[in-house]
Amino acid sequence: DALLQIRPERPPYFRMMEKVNLQGEPILGAIPAPRPHSPQGFSDLVHEAQIVDTRTELGFAAAHVPDAQFIWRDGLASFAGWFLSYQKPILLVTDDNDTEEAVRILIRLGFDKISGFLAGGMLKWHMAGMPSHSQQTILVQDLCHLLDQGYQISILGVRTEAELNRDGRIPGAERSHVTHIAERRDE
Repeated sequence: DALLQIRPERPPYFRMMEKVNLQGEPILGAIPAPRPHSPQGFSDLVHEAQIVDTRTELGFAAAHVPDAQFIWRDGLASFAGWFLSYQKPILLVTDDNDTEEAVRILIRLGFDKISGFLAGGMLKWHMAGMPSHSQQTILVQDLCHLLDQGYQISILGVRTEAELNRDGRIPGAERSHVTHIAERRDE
């Protein structure tokens, strides 16, 4: 009853899951074991793939492969279906022990075109002299201080309406649920 009242949005991957439920799952034989790629080998593939970084938000913010999509490992099951394409292969950047779990989650969602992962992670990437991007982060307390001081800051809230009603809102924040970020990226 509660779900019918709030009418949650349907992730794009639901269409694929409906197809799988009607036609049956593709037979893979075994869970794919993605190939480890050296930084150079990984770099050679990035233009034809979607890069998924499943490390922590702080690790991603500190340094990530250019054009990588951040979906933390524990968020893969909830968000991969919103952001990833079934048509393009996937390359993974993970913490050392998370690759197998990330692959298992993606396979369960029907993403079986996993081309490999960055062997040695971001440490090897940097040691090979490859370019990376970073994102500045700020503590909540520091943000509150800046707002209290009257600084004009653009804030994008990505929580659901229910979360906003339960936990409160930041005055003046623009709102776009996290699931709409990809389609509004140019804004």
